[in-house]
Amino acid sequence: MSIVPEHFRSAFFVLGLLVVLAYAWKQFNEPSFPNKATLPQAVAPLRYLFLRPSYRRARFTYVVVSVLLYCLLVWPGPAMVPFLGELGAKDFPAEAWALIVALVLVGLIPNSNQKWLTSIEEMLRRWVHEWFLVPSGIVETIGVMEDATYDPPASQLETLPCSLLDKLRNDLKLPAHTLQHRCARAAMLMASLQHIKEPLSKAAFDPFQEDFDKIRANYRALEREIDHFAKRPPNAESEDILIRSVEGLLKQIYAYISWGIRHQADSEQQVDQILMELGFRIPPVRGQPLFDTVAPAALLVAAIAAVFWAMFYFAQSMAGAYGPEPPNMSIFVVPVVASGISAAAMYGGAIFIALKQRAQQIDRRTWCEGSAICLTPIAVKAGLLAWGVIAITTILADPLGAANSLVALVQAFRSLAHADQAQLPADWYLPGMLLSAMPWFVAGATVGVQLARCVGRHLTRQSKIDWVRDMVRQALGLGCAAALAQLVQGSLQQLLLHQQFAVWPLVPIVGLVGAGCGAVIGWMVPHACRANIVEPPDRTTNRELQDLLGHAERALGDKVAAVNWSLEGRPELGGIAAAEAVHYRGLATSVFRMLDDASGAVPAETQPRTMDRPSPTVIEGGLSATRRAK
Repeated sequence: MSIVPEHFRSAFFVLGLLVVLAYAWKQFNEPSFPNKATLPQAVAPLRYLFLRPSYRRARFTYVVVSVLLYCLLVWPGPAMVPFLGELGAKDFPAEAWALIVALVLVGLIPNSNQKWLTSIEEMLRRWVHEWFLVPSGIVETIGVMEDATYDPPASQLETLPCSLLDKLRNDLKLPAHTLQHRCARAAMLMASLQHIKEPLSKAAFDPFQEDFDKIRANYRALEREIDHFAKRPPNAESEDILIRSVEGLLKQIYAYISWGIRHQADSEQQVDQILMELGFRIPPVRGQPLFDTVAPAALLVAAIAAVFWAMFYFAQSMAGAYGPEPPNMSIFVVPVVASGISAAAMYGGAIFIALKQRAQQIDRRTWCEGSAICLTPIAVKAGLLAWGVIAITTILADPLGAANSLVALVQAFRSLAHADQAQLPADWYLPGMLLSAMPWFVAGATVGVQLARCVGRHLTRQSKIDWVRDMVRQALGLGCAAALAQLVQGSLQQLLLHQQFAVWPLVPIVGLVGAGCGAVIGWMVPHACRANIVEPPDRTTNRELQDLLGHAERALGDKVAAVNWSLEGRPELGGIAAAEAVHYRGLATSVFRMLDDASGAVPAETQPRTMDRPSPTVIEGGLSATRRAK
């Protein structure tokens, strides 16, 4: 008997498949995000916003996802045709169910009453776009350029007239928040973009010519504002207005540069390399080594779970629970090993999800310490992983019963196509297995949330007492969650699967195992994460941290104050410390500017004199020096 329904082999299914393929191939280029100021005016075709090799992979991924959605909706079969009256498809034959689904998905059949289908398609398209960093990659690249120190190379400076060269160099050495620095940066970038050359590719910027024309017009208007500002007496309000205008122009320039660079680059590393060749100081960060943090804790968790259950089976054997004769202990090897593997996969996976998701949110500047909005996706993903691991373990404990239940369900759904044979399946064993494993969602979510909340806090707490505090907190949380999950799971197994066994005796044992695993996680993981932040094992990241500490000591005038500043949680960084921010590409470039703003320190030799206020540097019309000379 074939599990694949018969209507999947019909001509209507093939025709509908072709319709969905053609629609998905074209629909992928429709933006799934609002056209914000950081995006080009002509977003379509969308391929200009992807890294060069990513567009084909992203489009293929979306087409595959659309086909899977189509197959999922087609699976119920012709029995669903009677419910299509509200879609205006009453005259379609029952065999054409697959074609009806395809036409509704692509909008050829009015689907105004089925907005959920459109929402699902748009959500899937947005997920694919975001998976391939559109438009988040552009926003992140813009943020990196905004915060990075800018020191244009000699190849760019040599195009400027000598009369402007020294002044521009001096203005670029001023603090980044000053008007002179901002104007000098805008002038230098406009001069570079007027005649694009290596490392930039002119062909990569051609699709955005309309946007550059707008930027050039805005720059010319800004020149007039700067001229008027230089001729008027000093006025703080006028200077603030002009600073906002320059910041807006710089944001447009950064966006234009990011579109062209990402259109010509093959990877994020190549994007950073091009930016560095343009003069932006991009720290070569690599993040924290998650495997070195997760693997030891997961292995020890597996050992603890296996030892606990081995002791449990041995105690039952000695108490005569398996009969008067002691059983062969080899029969307990498989469940003991399985319990260790499942514990390692469940809790190790929850640790990995917590650290990975937290790192991604920090890099995208969406993380906020203790925020329920940030912790919710971590809890959901870690909980679903725990549920999946327990569900697989439960199914593998009785694979024959699960297979028989699956066959019964397939036969029941097929019988729905014939009213006289419609009946519910007598065996709901497989759904019962899946539902009974659901309470373990709580255990996985508990591990993920507790770790995400504590790993970045209290970086200065490295004493044994702090280790014990983290261990006790994790042990109590996971122990209670595991005991509750076992209690609810046992009750559901009795109710849904009609299994007869005592529920309560296992609850304290499972809770004790969970507490032991939580103690290991609380003892090892937070300390390892904090140690990696304070003393990065990677040489490059360690060098960046030492540069930050040295810069902080020079700005604050005291080594102790510099260390405290780097280890304190910063609200502008979402609650994480500056020492941790240097591990992330999206934040590593901003901590030095934050330090200047926090200290208010400006080197005496670079401070402008108020008596003869220097005028900002501009290059007329955004042209290079050679064109201006003409």
